[in-house]
Amino acid sequence: LPQAVHDMEETADASRMMEHVCRAAAPAVRAERIALATCLDEEGGSWTIGAHQGISRQEVGEWLSGNEPPAALETAYERTDFLLPLRVPLVARPDGEPRAIGWMLIGRRPDGSIPDSGAIAMLEEIAPAVGHALLAITARERRMAALARSLRAGGAA
Repeated sequence: LPQAVHDMEETADASRMMEHVCRAAAPAVRAERIALATCLDEEGGSWTIGAHQGISRQEVGEWLSGNEPPAALETAYERTDFLLPLRVPLVARPDGEPRAIGWMLIGRRPDGSIPDSGAIAMLEEIAPAVGHALLAITARERRMAALARSLRAGGAA
């Protein structure tokens, strides 16, 4: 998965890459539901639901409105949360310092357990690749939008 994410960094848009991560990661860790939430705004704006599987966008939105992902840069587990108890940070360095620009929000397995330590280690291994790719894709999309605006402005002159 890290190599696939790296490859998609050059050509895919952010939502397509995040959908791929959800489709690949959920069965790999046997989670019934998974979602990716991002906050790419430097001012710490609101969380955006990038992708989801096994859970609706509305359910993820409601979860986010009542459960702010942790500020720490470490995987967190909230035992009392039965919807998305496992939170893995997508860490990148947009301004040189590590920051969680997103979170993989992982649900329980069909038997009610959370993914085991091997599955968590796998998620923690792919998370930096996903964070880096999100940052790169977002930067590329901003550059392309600025170029398009510039071309439109030049064509109007």
